[in-house]
Amino acid sequence: MIVACPSCATSYEFPDGHLGADGTVIRCSQCGHSWLEAHAVEITDVPCGPSCDDEPENDAILVREARRLADVTRAAEEARGRRHRERMARVRGWSIWAACLVLPVVVMAVFPDETVRIAPGTSVVYERLGVPFNVRGFEIRKVAQEHIMSDGQRVLAIRGEVVNISRGRRKVPALRFVLRDKEAKQVYAWTLNGVGARQLAPAQKTTFVTRIASPPESADDIEIRFAQAAEIGSNN
Repeated sequence: MIVACPSCATSYEFPDGHLGADGTVIRCSQCGHSWLEAHAVEITDVPCGPSCDDEPENDAILVREARRLADVTRAAEEARGRRHRERMARVRGWSIWAACLVLPVVVMAVFPDETVRIAPGTSVVYERLGVPFNVRGFEIRKVAQEHIMSDGQRVLAIRGEVVNISRGRRKVPALRFVLRDKEAKQVYAWTLNGVGARQLAPAQKTTFVTRIASPPESADDIEIRFAQAAEIGSNN
């Protein structure tokens, strides 16, 4: 019996009956490869029975198998589509959740004035972040001051303009003037109510002028802002 190594094709001769019933493991002395060598199996043709010629039955089997494969394919497609829809639903859910978190932050960042006007408590957040906001919707610009003498008395005159920077028509609020000394302590204050007698359209402006006789000698700086409700009509 002649056998050949399947790795290097080296041939070996074995006596008949040397191989075991279940085969024998042989190791090639040339390349070291090991393999299982078994007896050749005799293949015998089996005659086809009556069913082999039953083509309609075979065709029915093929049809059933084709239908089964089609059902399996359709079920797999439906399962894949269902997983895709579930995944997209989760993505939409997370997107909505993220938008609910991000949108208020964006609104607060873009519209600080409107945010504080609607929710006054947010002013603390803007102040801590150093973000300027303008609840009134007005700006005080082009402030100028001069000292003049009238009947031997020194008079401080302050002029400027108020501009509506909002997107709607608004009534001009009263102005608060505060004189401070070199240590930033208040030495005198008064309110100008006449400015608020009219309304301004967006980007429209109005001028103001106020005078105070014999201002404190210690006054070194002046602060101008919009008056609070409790300050309207008070001079102190």
